Amino acid sequence: MLKQRIITAILLVIVLAAAVLLLPTDYFALVFALVSMIGAWEWSRLSGITTGWKHVVYALSVFVSLVVIYDIGFEKYVPTRALLEYALFGATLFWAGAALAIVAYPRGTAIWSHRPLMLAAGFFVLIPFWVASSWLHHKSLAYGLWIFAAVALTAAADAGAYLAGKTLGKHKLARHVSPGKTVEGFVGGVLLSIIVAMAYVHFVGFQEVTLVEAAWVGFGMAIMSVIGDLSVSLLKRESGVKDSSSLLPGHGGLMDRLDSLSASLPAFALATVLLGS
Repeated sequence: MLKQRIITAILLVIVLAAAVLLLPTDYFALVFALVSMIGAWEWSRLSGITTGWKHVVYALSVFVSLVVIYDIGFEKYVPTRALLEYALFGATLFWAGAALAIVAYPRGTAIWSHRPLMLAAGFFVLIPFWVASSWLHHKSLAYGLWIFAAVALTAAADAGAYLAGKTLGKHKLARHVSPGKTVEGFVGGVLLSIIVAMAYVHFVGFQEVTLVEAAWVGFGMAIMSVIGDLSVSLLKRESGVKDSSSLLPGHGGLMDRLDSLSASLPAFALATVLLGS
């Protein structure tokens, strides 16, 4: 299982790197629209839909929505500033609400088992994720610096949480949502994300971003990574499934890998806007 998991992870990194470095933004947006459509298929399963054709209809509805948004909200194959702001505003509201629902759980359980509400939530997860990824690809220019930074900070938050939780973890972070996560793991994820953010800015040489600003970005990315992770974990718990699907050998489904990124990528795109980068 571990070998399979490592091989799949390496392949995913290679595919992502190739997409970021080799594709122009319009083709990159198309690839991520297809990724979002697969994520939508899995999200419909987590939302309680059990009929195959309904999975397909929901996935296609998300994809068609992205095509329409592309048609009216992209200029020269790049998301307009207005589209980005609307997407980030919607994502901010959704993830703030998700964070409150996580803190309140198991109170308010009905929210997570309310099928129409969860299906609507999928649009607030996947559309901002797609817009943010397209924006960051455009901002990355030739070397993928921004989008790789976003992925690196999210991975650092996950890795730091895992390592600190394994070695030091004693106090449960969200006992009713994900019993394996600890406060110590959370702190470890935050610290590693901050360190990676500051190192990235220092060694890559982003002159427009200070080390203090980088630290705040790393902190925010770690927070959003945890919220995304716990949100999908809670949705899986309420739907009674272990993984979003069996698409990725050793990893479960696509949403099992996009849970953190679906929240952190819009947050990182917002950071680039606020920092004027």
